[in-house]
Amino acid sequence: DNVEKTVVLAKGGTVRNNVGTISLAQIKVGDFVVVIGAPDSQGQIEAQFIRVTPMMMPTSFLKIKYLVNTI
Repeated sequence: DNVEKTVVLAKGGTVRNNVGTISLAQIKVGDFVVVIGAPDSQGQIEAQFIRVTPMMMPTSFLKIKYLVNTI
């Protein structure tokens, strides 16, 4: 749907790729991710789980356009 969303990793949230658990810092601009979470009071998605995918899949994935520090 080509809508930008800010995603923050919730305290205790998990980031994984196809090999295992990774750090948030290992996500790169251009990566495709699946985010499981809910909107917070500021309209950001508070992610409980982020899955970095090896390539674009024919479903609803997010493409990382830029990264900011965690909160």
